[in-house]
Amino acid sequence: MKPSFRLKPVFLLRRPIGPVLVLALCQFAAAPLRAQSPVPDDFNPGPNRGVDTLAVQADGKILVGGSFTVLDGQPRDYLGRLNADGTLDHEFNPGPNWLVSCLAVQTNGEILVGGSFTM
Repeated sequence: MKPSFRLKPVFLLRRPIGPVLVLALCQFAAAPLRAQSPVPDDFNPGPNRGVDTLAVQADGKILVGGSFTVLDGQPRDYLGRLNADGTLDHEFNPGPNWLVSCLAVQTNGEILVGGSFTM
C-alpha cells in the first residue's frame, strides 16, 4: 500500500532516526513515510487547527508550530513538541501568545522560533 495524499505535500522533513515526515495543506498532515510500507494509522497528534512548520531535534523529537491551541488532546498554544513516536512531550510547553510560523534547531540544540507572538 502506497501512502497517498488528498492535498499537495508542501514540506518534507527528514529525521535522523525513523521515517520522513510530510506536512501538507490540511488540518494535520504530518505523517511518517516508510519505504514500501503504509502510513501508520496511529500517528496523529490531532491539533485542533493548522500546523505551519516542523523541525526535528537531534534526539528525534519533533517541534510543531502553527495556529493550534490543542495538540494530542492537551492544551498547547501554537508550539508543541512530539516524541519520536508522535506522542506529546508533556515537559515542553513554552506557550507563545500567538501564531508560530517558522522553527529551526541550531547545532548547539537551541530552538529558534518565529511568528506573530510577543512572548
